[in-house]
Amino acid sequence: YAIECEIEETISAPFVVFQAVVLHSTSYGERRIRVVNLAVPTTSSMSEVYSSADQGAIATLLANKAAERSIHHRLEDVRDALMNKFVDVFTTYKNTMTSAGSGASAQLSIASNLSLLPLLVLALLKHVGLRAR
Repeated sequence: YAIECEIEETISAPFVVFQAVVLHSTSYGERRIRVVNLAVPTTSSMSEVYSSADQGAIATLLANKAAERSIHHRLEDVRDALMNKFVDVFTTYKNTMTSAGSGASAQLSIASNLSLLPLLVLALLKHVGLRAR
């Protein structure tokens, strides 16, 4: 399962709690409920946000969104959207983590916990399920 949410207002509490519930049926007709609870500490530091990012979870979310989009769109458009989202992630990372006064160089230094994300996205782009042929 993948759940994407957007924060629309300022959060002042030290923790935020998410709860997601999925109702589904098994192949035998059994109805089941899956409840996922998650408590996450809040921060005003973008470096803390990026240092706690999970590249596997990000790649899984991108793969799920690509699979969903491939149902109604051309595969070329799906690959373009995947690449654009990847570029957005690292453009935001570059803009928030580097500044003119912090000795920013032309080469982007990626946090160690995100170092394999480019490889994972490349693997998604080359996967047979997203190729036109």
